[in-house]
Amino acid sequence: MKKQKSILLPVAFLTQTLLLIWRLEEFYELDEYAVELCSDLSVLIEKKLEAINRRSVFSDYITAPPGSPEREAFRDEYLGMTSIHKSWRSDSEVLDDPPF
Repeated sequence: MKKQKSILLPVAFLTQTLLLIWRLEEFYELDEYAVELCSDLSVLIEKKLEAINRRSVFSDYITAPPGSPEREAFRDEYLGMTSIHKSWRSDSEVLDDPPF
């Protein structure tokens, strides 16, 4: 399968497109193809917006001062957004004993 090219789009464009799709579904009777297309586009846009949000929280975590409560809060929020199982996480960013 050939890799698709990526382009930059403003977040506002994505959110407005998603709102348009929802309005179309709400106020118009769409044929089967249009319903499927709207559903597929909604899923893709929602996944992209989630990825943007995850990246934003990760950036906030990385740029926060080390050891600060804000950094720990961003870390917890980011780990909550990812699929990293709780048993693989430490309670804090700082480990008491190095593994080596």
